[in-house]
Amino acid sequence: MAVDRKWTLRVPKSLALRLALSVVGPVAAHATTVPGGPGQPVAIDIQAAKGALSIKMTVPFAAVVSFDRRPQTEAETAELDKAMTTLKNPSLLFEAPAAAGCTLRLVSLNTAITERSLREQSQANLEDSADPTVLQKEGTAGSLDVEYSVTCEKPKLVTQLSSPWFQVFPLSKALLAKATLDGKALAPVRLSPADSVVIPLQRIAAPAKDPKPKAVPAPKAEHPKNGG
Repeated sequence: MAVDRKWTLRVPKSLALRLALSVVGPVAAHATTVPGGPGQPVAIDIQAAKGALSIKMTVPFAAVVSFDRRPQTEAETAELDKAMTTLKNPSLLFEAPAAAGCTLRLVSLNTAITERSLREQSQANLEDSADPTVLQKEGTAGSLDVEYSVTCEKPKLVTQLSSPWFQVFPLSKALLAKATLDGKALAPVRLSPADSVVIPLQRIAAPAKDPKPKAVPAPKAEHPKNGG
């Protein structure tokens, strides 16, 4: 008489832990990308409607200072204060066409500190989580929320904004600019330090259609006259 045998595979705890981490590891790495973290572009949002123009920015700390978290020393605090002083003066950062007669003013400047955890909750629940390769320190990511207003004598002449951003803040890696004109979004512009920072503020007109050629009447055939 045949007997069915049930086999049980026993996996050591250490191997089971490594297998679990190999599954959740990529998720944890993705979760560390937070606003204000390293590598994040400076986000610029431009709104134009009825002749009024506003510029809102989210500036990661790492784009303007040598750290991306809450300042921890007097030197870091002074470095951040210097960057904020520059951000308070929009005329140092943006320029509209001179013929438009624009004035830029600071509306608000706020510091945002985002708590970021480098450890997934699923990792924390694993056995033997005291393993130093599993537990990672929690930290913070800092950013600056800035808003400017732009008042122009001739707003229709504001076809673009230019900026020496990468010269003023050489630590910045990228700018991502989005503009909305009278409720219609323009194509976003991503700029790197190798680019001239020019943000277009006008819709590209569709190419004019070639007018249909007028039909030319065919010449009438001449009939020879009958001789009399």
